[in-house]
Amino acid sequence: MKRIFALAMTLCILLSLNLPAMANAEQAEEITLRFAWWGDASRHDVYNKICDTFESMNLGVTIEREPNTFNAYFEKLATQVASGNAPDVFGMHARFATEFASRNVMEDLQPYVDQGIINLTDLDQPVIDSGKISNTLYMICQGVTLNEFLLNEDMCKRLDVEVPDVLEDWTWEEFVATCYDFREKALAAGEDVYFIDEPYQYNFFRIYLLSYGEELFNNDGTIGCTKERITQWFSMWQNMRNDDVIPDAASVTENVNATLETQMFTLGKCAVTNIPVNKLNQYQAQMTDNLRPLRSPLGNDGTRGVYIEGAHNCISSTIDDEHKLVAAKFLDFFTNSEECLKDLLIQQGTPANTQMSEYVLQFMDETQIEAMEYVKYTQPLASIGNMLPVGYSEMNTLYLGIREASDFAAMTPEEAAQAYLDGIQEILDKNSK
Repeated sequence: MKRIFALAMTLCILLSLNLPAMANAEQAEEITLRFAWWGDASRHDVYNKICDTFESMNLGVTIEREPNTFNAYFEKLATQVASGNAPDVFGMHARFATEFASRNVMEDLQPYVDQGIINLTDLDQPVIDSGKISNTLYMICQGVTLNEFLLNEDMCKRLDVEVPDVLEDWTWEEFVATCYDFREKALAAGEDVYFIDEPYQYNFFRIYLLSYGEELFNNDGTIGCTKERITQWFSMWQNMRNDDVIPDAASVTENVNATLETQMFTLGKCAVTNIPVNKLNQYQAQMTDNLRPLRSPLGNDGTRGVYIEGAHNCISSTIDDEHKLVAAKFLDFFTNSEECLKDLLIQQGTPANTQMSEYVLQFMDETQIEAMEYVKYTQPLASIGNMLPVGYSEMNTLYLGIREASDFAAMTPEEAAQAYLDGIQEILDKNSK
C-alpha cells in the first residue's frame, strides 16, 4: 500500500509540471527559474502576470523576475554571461543572437522539441527558422512583427496629401516626392510640420538596402552592401534636409532619445515615423488623430525591404538538466498556452502560434486587431533577413554616429559611406581573431 501511495504521489507531481517521464518527484518539489526580459512598465506588468499564472499552474515552481529597459537589458546580460551568471530563461533579439550564441550560453532547443516538451506544430516554418543560428534552434519566437511606417492619416487628409492605402505599395522615389508635397502644402496652410521625422534606426537602413537587393551582411558574415548604395541613402536624407523637407539635425537628434509621449510624431510635428507594427495601439492611445500602418517603400524594381522581426526566448546552456526541463516547459507555455496568450496578446507582435492568433482576438481592442491583421497580410511577403554577425552593438553605435555626422553636414554622403564601410570592416576583423 505504501508503495502504491508513493507511486501515485510521484505521478501527480509529474503531471502538475507536465514534464517527461525522466523527471522525478524530488526535481518537481522546488524549482526557481530566473527569467529576464526587456520592455517598459506596461510590459513588465504583463510579464509579471504571465509568471504568476505559470507559478499557479505549476506548484513548486518560482519565477525570479529580472526586467529591464532594452539597452540596459543587453548591457546587463552581456555582463552576466561574461561572469557565468546568465538567467535561466532570457529574452533575445535577432540583432544580438549571433553574439550571444558565440559565447556558448544558449541551449540547443531541438531536443526539447523532439521530446514533445516544446510544441512547434502551429508555428510557420519561417517563424521557427527565425530562431535558428547556423541551423541550430537556439530561440523560440514570442511574437512576429514588422518594422513599418506609422501614418497619421488625419493629418494627411487635412493637408490633402495623397498616400498609399494600408496594403498598397510605393517606391522610394514616390516616398521622396510625397515628403516634398507634404511640406509644401503644410507651409501653405501655415503649419510648420513635416511628413516624416527621419527614422534613425539601423534596421530602417537595412530595409532600404534590402529593397535594392543588398543586405547589411552576407550569410558568410561579410559586408553585403556597396558604397554606391550607402551613399545614395545618406544623400537622400541630406538633400531633403537642405531643402527643408525634413526636420533639422538638432531636432532629429533630440527625437532619437525622446519618450513615446514626447516624440515629434506623437506631438503632431510630423505625419510618419517608423515603428514595430505591434506598437500601433500604444501610439494611438496618446493621440486623437487616426493612425494606421503604411508600407515601407519598395526599390524602384519592386523589391521589398521589410523583413520578419520579433523577440525570442532562450534557455541558458549553463544550468542543470532539472532546470532546463522546467525552463523548456516555460517556453512552451509562452508559445502555446491560452492562459499566457490572453495576457501577452501582441506585446511582442502577432502570436507565433497561428492558432493562438485567432484565440486572442476576443481580448484585443480595434487598434490591436488592425496591427495584427496588417502583419498577417504582409508577413508572407517579408523576408527573414540574414543573421547578423558578432559585434552588432558596436556596429549599431558606429552607424548612429556616422548618421549624426552626416545629418549635421560634418561628412559628405560619400565620406559617410566610406567611414561606415571602413568601420564595419574593422569591427568584423577584430571579432574574427
